[in-house]
Amino acid sequence: MKCPHADIRFCPLYLAAHMSGGCDDGRLDEGGCAVERGMNYADALARLQVTQFQLVAEAEYAERQETAAKHRARNMRLAGVH
Repeated sequence: MKCPHADIRFCPLYLAAHMSGGCDDGRLDEGGCAVERGMNYADALARLQVTQFQLVAEAEYAERQETAAKHRARNMRLAGVH
């Protein structure tokens, strides 16, 4: 399974890995994502939600906000408003 985040800034596992070992599979020095090396994203996220709920919530909120802003900008551009 591939990380579902097109932009790594919104991956709670990535954020946690740089803070407290979220998706650290012991091979972070190789680059890339532990999920791409076989770590189960859903299981790791479920564990992280228990230990760092606020981090997960903030990452999800930031991703939704950016997506909404992009949609608004696109709609305004298509409508000829902006």
